[in-house]
Amino acid sequence: GNVGDDLQAFTQLYPEAQIHSFEPVLRFFRRLDQLFTGTKKRIKIHHLGASDRNTTVNFRIDGDQAGSSQFGHVGNDDAPVWEEVRLADAHHLLQGISQDEGLGIDVLSINCEGCEYAILERLAIKGWFAR
Repeated sequence: GNVGDDLQAFTQLYPEAQIHSFEPVLRFFRRLDQLFTGTKKRIKIHHLGASDRNTTVNFRIDGDQAGSSQFGHVGNDDAPVWEEVRLADAHHLLQGISQDEGLGIDVLSINCEGCEYAILERLAIKGWFAR
């Protein structure tokens, strides 16, 4: 997630793994980049999000950490704060990592506030689950 809990757990579960995290919201990207600054060879934080296609969208970023989403925030009377974020085709992201690392993808965790099914469908169409 955007506070680093998942990344921390993955480093403990998979101590030899190369880990890539994609965070499109600038303040969360900066936080993750700072938290994992001493592990740059092992954990790479990318300032973009995964999607089923290359695009830019507006995420509502006011509220708590878990509330970043292109779908907004329910029950908040304050004026909304939006950030334009860049999303990239998950197929191309995984392809680039595989080529750069010279390794396949062994474990994939997707937490993108509602886009999981679209990403999984895209990766299935591109044959990632048959590898």
